[in-house]
Amino acid sequence: MPYEEALTREIDENKFYALSGHLLWIGYRTTQLDGAHVEFFRGLENPVGIKVGKEFANDEELKNLISMIKILNPSNKEGKIVLITRLTARNVELLLPKIVKAVRDEGNTN
Repeated sequence: MPYEEALTREIDENKFYALSGHLLWIGYRTTQLDGAHVEFFRGLENPVGIKVGKEFANDEELKNLISMIKILNPSNKEGKIVLITRLTARNVELLLPKIVKAVRDEGNTN
């Protein structure tokens, strides 16, 4: 986190951009809704990737994913959230439709 913060700039008034990469992402280990990574990314204007793997197959984790999307993109801005799939070929067929449906059912179509 110190590296990311050091490379973050306020470009416009109250609009902060992390300049350390093309697409910053949150991995499964850093998806705690009250954690430092989600809080940091919440304040950025950058698009944010969220890695989605087999862990999101259960309903509780899907609820957490939806909550995280709402925290990171409260205005449902198009292009703000990118889901990065981390699934095997078998799990893509089994799990991806459920994940996509859960996200879309909450109105997150962008």
